[in-house]
Amino acid sequence: SRPVSGIQILDNKVIAARGTHLEVSTGSGWTSLSSTKTDGGKYVFDKYEWDGTEKIVGANGLDRAFTYDGSSFTTLSSTQLPSSPSTVIEHKGRLFFGEESDGNIAYTAPYVENDGSPANGAGQIRVNDIFVGMRSFRENLIIFCKNSIWRLEGSSPGDYVLKPITRRIGCVAPHSIQEIAGELLFLGPDGLRTIAATDKIGDVALDNVSKPVQSLFKNVTTANINSVVVKNKTQYRIFLSKGQDEADTRGVIAALR
Repeated sequence: SRPVSGIQILDNKVIAARGTHLEVSTGSGWTSLSSTKTDGGKYVFDKYEWDGTEKIVGANGLDRAFTYDGSSFTTLSSTQLPSSPSTVIEHKGRLFFGEESDGNIAYTAPYVENDGSPANGAGQIRVNDIFVGMRSFRENLIIFCKNSIWRLEGSSPGDYVLKPITRRIGCVAPHSIQEIAGELLFLGPDGLRTIAATDKIGDVALDNVSKPVQSLFKNVTTANINSVVVKNKTQYRIFLSKGQDEADTRGVIAALR
């Protein structure tokens, strides 16, 4: 009775969200993981493996984040962690949390998902902009904001360094951020852009890749944007909405060659 608001694959299981429900299936029927999620959130998932068991971590911007390892579902209820993160990403043995319309990035103690205590190595990093989304990319955590993009270098609070990639452009749609063939694609105010590694160690480049289809991105409802990567085709697909009927809705397919 409600639109699907998130989907992820873990081993031979499909995890899907709709309305207040988060459920799992191996192909025959559905088993509830939670039926008390807040309706209306769009989910962001990430995969990681710390102890030999692959897990997913998820957030929807309205409830506490959670982890699932194929058998155990855990709500990240530590009082020091954000109560309604819109994005949660694993990076170098920690989970990083970001909330839309905020500039604080919280992170857990090393290799402990549900520990936000500073005494155990957890903490916060402040960016001077409105948070949109983030991705772990190569050795850095890339933080996308409304009007800027940052990279977090280092492996622990003792050597974390936050550096700007650009203060002139940001990301307008968190669900447009995807990694494909060693590059990060995202939707900026002037169209699709990439963050790509350069030959210079630790440096990156920003490029606009959507000039041939620039008109499609005008007057787009960014809150409704979704994207997906088709790895075996090296394709990035972004789905757009301008408030029109479903039959008239368009998207863009970009193939790296």
